[in-house]
Amino acid sequence: LAEYPLILEYRRLTSPLLGQDETLELKGKRMPLVSEILAAHQAFQAAQDALLVNMRADARIDYHIRIGTGSSFDVDVTILSTFFLDPNVGAEFEQKEFFLNGVKWKSDRFPELPIPQPERVRTLPLDLTLDKRYEYRLAGEETVDGRDCWAIEFEPGTPGGTLYKGRVWIDMKNHAKVRVASLQTGLAEPIISNDEKDTYRPLSGPEGLEYWLLSRIDGQQVFSATGRNVVIVREVTLTNPVVNDPGFETLRR
Repeated sequence: LAEYPLILEYRRLTSPLLGQDETLELKGKRMPLVSEILAAHQAFQAAQDALLVNMRADARIDYHIRIGTGSSFDVDVTILSTFFLDPNVGAEFEQKEFFLNGVKWKSDRFPELPIPQPERVRTLPLDLTLDKRYEYRLAGEETVDGRDCWAIEFEPGTPGGTLYKGRVWIDMKNHAKVRVASLQTGLAEPIISNDEKDTYRPLSGPEGLEYWLLSRIDGQQVFSATGRNVVIVREVTLTNPVVNDPGFETLRR
């Protein structure tokens, strides 16, 4: 409206109809624009990132491996670890115990699982970018883990490369991520599909502040090997989390 900032002050005038009741009828509810929700989430995330120094937790990683359709060859692997998150480094796992079909692995050398890794996605949904890497659409309102959320669908905005498509649930009150369900696109052989569901929950830091951090990962990967499809279900559960621990670096070393 002008090339300089404006301050608008609204005042409700006193009704001249003294002694008469006024009624207000709500005709409808305004849905926010998806850009407004994303901007509010990015502001929340930026504030949290500025305060998060580190986070560690106990981690249980379960792999359920099935080879071929109708095959009786199933393998269950459990790895007990410690999870370390340094925002400047990323996520790291210290593997402590290894179980194969419920039997503890005795050797100090853990076997390497023959699981191919898909190409890394360098631009994630909700990252603050100045291009049209992703397109977003408000799908409506849904309840996740007892919280009222905005459900937003996303998909690659430009063809080519490996990105994600899926849905993210953002808390209506504080605009934190509650859950993200994603399917990776643009995969190369031998990987056929790779999907994941990440769940977040609030944690208390030493300053009394609330942090929304990853608590569980549920994923499934399908790849082809020797003419058969191999299905791998992955479950990662984080427990006993500690935020901004002064002894983090010592434990990690």
